[in-house]
Amino acid sequence: VVVVVVVNALLEATPARGIANDFPDDWLLAAPSVTEVAEVVNGSTQGLSTITLQNGLVKRTFVLSPMTEITPVAAACPGNCTVATCHDGETCCANPGGKFIHGPDPGEVYPYYGLPCHQNSDCSQCILDKTCTCLSLASIGKNGSCCVPTNIPPPPGPPPPNSVLSLATIAMSREGHAGREHDTGAQLLRASSPEAIVTLDGTQYNVGGLLGQQDYAFFNMSLLPTLRGDADAFHYKTHRTGVPQKRYEWTPGTRYSDASLSWPPKGITLEIDFKAPPSARPEHQNITITITYALYDRLPVIEKSVTIANAGTGSVVIDNLTTEVLYVTNEAMGYWGHMEYGLLTSDSTSGRVHLESEMSRGGSTTVLQSDPRCTTCTQGFSGDLTLTSVYPLGPGAEIGSNGFHGKNFSSFHSYLLLQDSDDTERQGLAIRKMYRILAPGVTENPVFMHLTDTSPAGIKKAVDQCAEVGFEMIILSFGSGLNMESTDEVYIKLVADSVAYAHSKNISIGGYNLMSSSRTVEKGGNCIGPDGKPAGASCLASDWSDNYFATIQNFIEKTGFDLIETDGPYEGATCYSTNHSHHKGMEDSRWTQYERNMQFYKWCKSRGMYIHAPDPFYMRGINKDGMGYVETNWNLPLWEQINLARQNIYDGTFSKVPSQGWMFVPLVQYHGGWPECCIEPVGFLAGQWEYYLSMYFGTGVSPCYRGTRLFDETKPASKTLVQKYTAWNNKYRGILHADLIHLRRADGNGIDAMLHVEPDKSKGYQQQAMLIVFNQDPHQIINTTVRVPLYYSGIQTQATITRVDTQESITLTLNRDWSVEIPIVIQPHSVLWFAFTDAGEQKRNSN
Repeated sequence: VVVVVVVNALLEATPARGIANDFPDDWLLAAPSVTEVAEVVNGSTQGLSTITLQNGLVKRTFVLSPMTEITPVAAACPGNCTVATCHDGETCCANPGGKFIHGPDPGEVYPYYGLPCHQNSDCSQCILDKTCTCLSLASIGKNGSCCVPTNIPPPPGPPPPNSVLSLATIAMSREGHAGREHDTGAQLLRASSPEAIVTLDGTQYNVGGLLGQQDYAFFNMSLLPTLRGDADAFHYKTHRTGVPQKRYEWTPGTRYSDASLSWPPKGITLEIDFKAPPSARPEHQNITITITYALYDRLPVIEKSVTIANAGTGSVVIDNLTTEVLYVTNEAMGYWGHMEYGLLTSDSTSGRVHLESEMSRGGSTTVLQSDPRCTTCTQGFSGDLTLTSVYPLGPGAEIGSNGFHGKNFSSFHSYLLLQDSDDTERQGLAIRKMYRILAPGVTENPVFMHLTDTSPAGIKKAVDQCAEVGFEMIILSFGSGLNMESTDEVYIKLVADSVAYAHSKNISIGGYNLMSSSRTVEKGGNCIGPDGKPAGASCLASDWSDNYFATIQNFIEKTGFDLIETDGPYEGATCYSTNHSHHKGMEDSRWTQYERNMQFYKWCKSRGMYIHAPDPFYMRGINKDGMGYVETNWNLPLWEQINLARQNIYDGTFSKVPSQGWMFVPLVQYHGGWPECCIEPVGFLAGQWEYYLSMYFGTGVSPCYRGTRLFDETKPASKTLVQKYTAWNNKYRGILHADLIHLRRADGNGIDAMLHVEPDKSKGYQQQAMLIVFNQDPHQIINTTVRVPLYYSGIQTQATITRVDTQESITLTLNRDWSVEIPIVIQPHSVLWFAFTDAGEQKRNSN
């Protein structure tokens, strides 16, 4: 055995933020304060009425602006507006602010902008204020005035009663504590924007918005009175406030989920109605568009959706819909290369603005693009400084009294998270907190088996083993023979009997079904390609889908299934069929299939079911998606699988809570690689099985333990082994399901480590942090010092650290950056756990 000494093996994952006794009021740590309750505030700026949605962490301000221009009055030109101070030979105006540039040549002095008059540059602010016009040298002479005064509007008063108003977003900022210091409330928008853009029957309309902005690199609030509403856009009608409503049934505390969460989340909604402009087509005059915003307490996320209603006698087709338009700054998008990413966690964007929608399949709804108007932006018009949330196809909904899709249309919901830091870990914690609050079902984390033998005897054996070792759920796996599409009453009764037996042992049970993707069904039920042939997926908006959903629901009701795993749910397939019952053609095929899939999930949630789905539909009720792995990895030798699995966990939990993504354990053969790839026949006591158990229970990630049994009945030690880890999980369950701080990624060399943290002591967990250290090396004993960042644990001054296996404890004072160093000696291919409690708080309470 080789002993390797490694000093300072782990780098600090949290940047220094001051001294330990100067603990900040950080929204990721503290309980909500009064100032961080969501509210809608009516106000005014520059004499115009405003509506502000705020909660102490984020602020979004809308202005109500008249549609028509205000009659201007004469005003004086700013002083210092002659060409006398221009550099010889230049046809430029003096800067009204009096700032001049000294060039490299002796005596070379010229006004700040230094460009010809006809480019409207050196009149500077008076040009932006529209109080002057810059003339050419030829028209004014050598000593003439090049800045000619114009008229400016008078100070605006309140809009007259019944006046036509436009509403537009004019400001958005990140407020409150930013981890290191209080945020300055920097504006993240450089231009006002309409609330949505919709195309009806081929005609495009803005929903709200302002016209007249000259420079699109920044929004000068003092110029707001010079802007006017867009007369051809849908204009403001009324607004109202309310409270968020739950979109599906869920009960806090279900299946060991976070019982402290509120459902629906606490917050406020702002609904704004818009009516069609007089210039709209006659068939569009009865359209009402409602923009709904939701803001939640203590969460820097703005949720948004659009509803379109047609009260007319005819039908209208919604060809395209952009639900969010933001003209963002460079600071908002980050100063590195912009990107769109996140196939596992919905579309999102880099920088200080994270935007995603619930509709995460069928093309990207989050789109970054350039703004040709902004020739003065840092990156020019080539920069990706326009951020939108848009249907990639359609939606193609036909609405009206005789509309194919009914009278109303409701869009997907988008989620705008404003970050307060560029730190990767902190941004990830914010995303994870968003999911915990807005999709709390992801915090459910039952320990489950993926059973491959669905015979009555096979199910009974698995139920008995699960009950004996402390597993809580069984999913009847793919390839097991389960047929949820069966209408055979004898078969359904057989399955129901097995379910009843599982329930008698307090084991939840359900099964796998292939839904839509990668599937061909009977004629009339498939997605059709442009060539008229089946396109490799069933159409969830066809007549076949009506029977499919009814059959699955019947099976669930009669068997008493507690859960469902929907493999291949709607993943974006289009359908060109024109005779399916729930869509008219290709343009509306994505939206309709997605919504029908989501309605099925809503039905499942109404029954309290647990939903496994390999697509990130968290906001619509699923509990768990894949953490992110390559399926063929499971045909590799077990030790290689284990290292790769820890990489998957490390990477996936930057944007997911541990319970949000599943992993895998091949108890029996999954792909190839037999026999080295599987626990059987390698054996339950060979070492790999225990490492798998320690890795998954230690990180709080529940995998699919896929096989026919969890231990070898002929070897009692294999049963005791599983019981050891389920008991450990139950003892430390709260902290093991808390968020992970990422210390060192698995790479096959030395140690790797992750740290669970839970700063909210009101949850009653005995530990505020749990460190898991892995030795990946099969031969070396590693002696090292591990630096552990405890900032996000909420521990302020002193930590008591307990080695879990030996119960040896030590109390350490935190460093200035809220870290401690602990010495460890770890054996080859082994795992260590260290529990952290707040010794400083205990001392304060005792005093």
